[in-house]
Amino acid sequence: MKHGNTIIYAFAALSITALSLWLIHDLWVVLLVLFCITGVYALMTSKR
Repeated sequence: MKHGNTIIYAFAALSITALSLWLIHDLWVVLLVLFCITGVYALMTSKR
């Protein structure tokens, strides 16, 4: 269990989401990105 990496990934996801929101300005795209990130994160955590 590497909590440091988890925090880094969380900040990376947040910054990417913020960038997407600022560049695209489309709510559905941001929600789709958040959904994909949450799904990938859930898959990664369930495998460990």
